[in-house]
Amino acid sequence: MSHRSEFHGRVVEIIEAILRHYGFSVQREYRLPTGERIDLVGQKDSLTIAVEVSITSDLAKDIDKLSKFNADLKFIVVVKPYEIPTINGIYIVDLEGFEPRLRKLLKVPLDYPPALASLPPLPPLSSLDEFENVLEGLGIKEFVEPALKLLLKAHLMGGQVPTRFVYWPYPLEKPIVERMLEDPRVINLLVTLGLAHDEYGIHGNYQEGKVFGITLTDKGVSLAKAYEKHLVNEHRYEIVNVVKSKPLISFITALACLRGASLVYPPKRNYVDALAHVGFLLAIRDIDRVSELPYPSELIYFCISAFNLPKIHNEGVKTLKDLERTGLVLISPYDFKGRACEDSCIYASTELLKFICNSLYKDSVAKLEESGIPKN
Repeated sequence: MSHRSEFHGRVVEIIEAILRHYGFSVQREYRLPTGERIDLVGQKDSLTIAVEVSITSDLAKDIDKLSKFNADLKFIVVVKPYEIPTINGIYIVDLEGFEPRLRKLLKVPLDYPPALASLPPLPPLSSLDEFENVLEGLGIKEFVEPALKLLLKAHLMGGQVPTRFVYWPYPLEKPIVERMLEDPRVINLLVTLGLAHDEYGIHGNYQEGKVFGITLTDKGVSLAKAYEKHLVNEHRYEIVNVVKSKPLISFITALACLRGASLVYPPKRNYVDALAHVGFLLAIRDIDRVSELPYPSELIYFCISAFNLPKIHNEGVKTLKDLERTGLVLISPYDFKGRACEDSCIYASTELLKFICNSLYKDSVAKLEESGIPKN
């Protein structure tokens, strides 16, 4: 059985369970006089409901099919990551939105418990191939790359990424500004597949501007790491060509940033402030990482100190910017909480930094021998 048909069947089962929870008798595969079939038709007293589950089918055909059927309530439950308004009196919702909308239409009392329903389990999505196969099976293969890019972006920013900005000063009825920072369809897809948690406020308030974001689930982090390693392998020759033009500076930058949780802020105009800021970040983040890295602690601290020097810092940042096209370096106008950076924030992949360190270690240590840095 394909992912598409298996997933469709599970969604139908959940919708049927929800309808029965609210007192409907339900018939599956209801046949119309035209020979077409509706996934679910329910009856409760004199109230009828028709529900079609749309995964890869033509939405226009589903709308036309339900338009021919005389039901009091009509729903199309979409599994595609699209936001679609009500059409011809037909409510088009995703699986998670079906029950809340149904409760509202039925005027269900607040003290009546919701159905114990959740998104049907999908394959574990533990590999890139499995993820691509599932999305292809659902008919949304075009979202594979955008979804992986957003996963990696969130991973590089520490597991959290800003997605939406809302400015809504009281007592206005509508927000003055509501700007999407990421594609809502991709966000919905990641949440639906259990790769990210629902959006929530991560910074600010409506009066001054509130930022919403998503965080990755463990499954999302695992997939992001797999994609990260894939990109390093795919671009390894390009990475080597870039860093070999400035091998020692590239090594110092990579090791200093690896020790500093892969987060680099470009220097500000005031170098004193910039050095204090960068040094502070590198000194306090992931303090146990020094013992985890396969390099002498003296070498690590030397690279951190050297990276604080303006010339080395500037050249190192340029190297990271040159690697942005690999997808392993993110240059963002805001930080992980959606706060605007003075210039921009640079987030570098941990796997990228490790690859640079491993590629340049021997040659770099040889050049630093005169400084008393041990080889081992």
